[in-house]
Amino acid sequence: TTRFGSGIFVKSYSNQGFWNKYQRFQRLDGTIITAYRIKLLTFEHEKAEENIAHELNIACGASVIHWIRLFYVDNLPTGLDECWLPEELFPNLKYEDIENRGKGESLYSTYEKTDGVLITAASERVRGGLLTPVQANLMHLPMGTPVIQFLRRSRMVGGHVCEFRIGTCDARRCQICIE
Repeated sequence: TTRFGSGIFVKSYSNQGFWNKYQRFQRLDGTIITAYRIKLLTFEHEKAEENIAHELNIACGASVIHWIRLFYVDNLPTGLDECWLPEELFPNLKYEDIENRGKGESLYSTYEKTDGVLITAASERVRGGLLTPVQANLMHLPMGTPVIQFLRRSRMVGGHVCEFRIGTCDARRCQICIE
């Protein structure tokens, strides 16, 4: 946050309600999607494959936390969120922390609470495509459904990459807003 005459300050995600400047999904009419139901499908500790290690700037085979969430918008499966975190930065993060977040609490406030990781920047790439068989099964949608994806690399104070995420949404129901 920039304060004129004072400088630049890091804004906490805690006690802010739903505040996430990185929320990109909108309905096709342009309204931002802030009310949705989330189902955490997986939360695993695994070794980083080469492509994930590259995105996180860590060694191939380093320990990562990998989770997948399914989003329901207007009671319909609409989005899939897949994330990898370097385990060394998130030693305290547990399944329950993500699954049992308070209503309106952002995931980034959870990172801040459990491990003191404060997301200060993100870079994203956007692409279109079709649901893969695995994604179609997880989202309960027909294989080949058109999707929009963002690939996000989030950074903490100091610029260190701390999260790689792939967000996938049903392009028939959502769009991604980049401002």
